[in-house]
Amino acid sequence: MNDRRTRRGPVSAAALVSAVLVLGVMGAGCTTTGSSRSSSGGSGAGSSGSCADQFKAALPGVEGVDPIRRVTPALAALGTGCPAVLGALGDAAVTGQALDRDDRAAMLAAAAADVLPPACAAPTPVAPAASITWSCPPPEGMVLADQLLGDLDAGTYLFAVAVRARLDGANALDDSAKRLLDNLLLGAALEGEQARQAAPNSASQ
Repeated sequence: MNDRRTRRGPVSAAALVSAVLVLGVMGAGCTTTGSSRSSSGGSGAGSSGSCADQFKAALPGVEGVDPIRRVTPALAALGTGCPAVLGALGDAAVTGQALDRDDRAAMLAAAAADVLPPACAAPTPVAPAASITWSCPPPEGMVLADQLLGDLDAGTYLFAVAVRARLDGANALDDSAKRLLDNLLLGAALEGEQARQAAPNSASQ
């Protein structure tokens, strides 16, 4: 997992999906080792049950579509499944469903900025997530393939990190929530790959 060296040439969608599956994204989700923060006091315990039920109920609708089409249903599930905990992050997820890739990345990055430290600011939200992980690394347990980070936009990456932080702080980061985030990241990365391959200069990347 520390072999973050080089990513040479375009990566096919099949190769990207395989790399993600190997690292556990889409399966049981990115596992976080225990440490749930208690910064939200007692509200997390009350909301985590309902959040877990909502997230679990939404998973079949997300994972039942092609991986590249999972961004919209994943955002819908995150936007409505746990409003008491996610607040403005959930609002951004709801609004972002109707936006194109660039505008969605900008909206998600702006929402994440209210949760994450200044080091996680994204000057260009649609730039590859790999361009910002050096200053804003993923939290422990959020293992992402190099191929995914090369095609995933920074805005969606930061949004996922912020959502994990909020849910973890409310003791509501269960397997269903992780799987929703994993599917969001996978779908957004596949969209990024598609955009890269369609660009006129894609051969030089």
